[in-house]
Amino acid sequence: MDEYNNEIMEDLYVRYDKLFERNCQLASFMPEGWQPLIKRFCEYIVEKQRPLLIRNDDSRLWSRVEEDLFEFQFEQLKEKFGTLRIYFRTSDNTLNQKTLEVFDKDVIEDYIEEARAEITGFHDALCYIANQTCELTGDKGNLHTQGFWLKTLSPAKAKDLGYELAGS
Repeated sequence: MDEYNNEIMEDLYVRYDKLFERNCQLASFMPEGWQPLIKRFCEYIVEKQRPLLIRNDDSRLWSRVEEDLFEFQFEQLKEKFGTLRIYFRTSDNTLNQKTLEVFDKDVIEDYIEEARAEITGFHDALCYIANQTCELTGDKGNLHTQGFWLKTLSPAKAKDLGYELAGS
């Protein structure tokens, strides 16, 4: 794998353009081994922004959501000290009248609060997984060092590149 192949990321910038704010600080490249993780995070966010159905509070009825219930934007995506760093923010959307007629306001607010907490949990888990994933190959990896440089690499890739296990 070529460390600088940003094909997946370029596709994400187009497919999920609303998630990447205009001033988002993106590394000049995202290591190829971590790109599938970023893709899954984008998919998860979109699922949470516009769930297929939400159950109304005092009803057994489920209703379809026709708009994003909150905004999400990446502020920074980068590798730093050999680990994946993702910074983001969420903000409320002004919901259209149709949504407010279909759903009780408390139901929407509760859903948004839960969705934001779930996104934060997903983010934390994703970064944990990334920091155990070779940034170049996507294989299982650990933090390695070469002088002052740090990278999360598989044992084979670390050996190929002349890196040593950090802390050893």
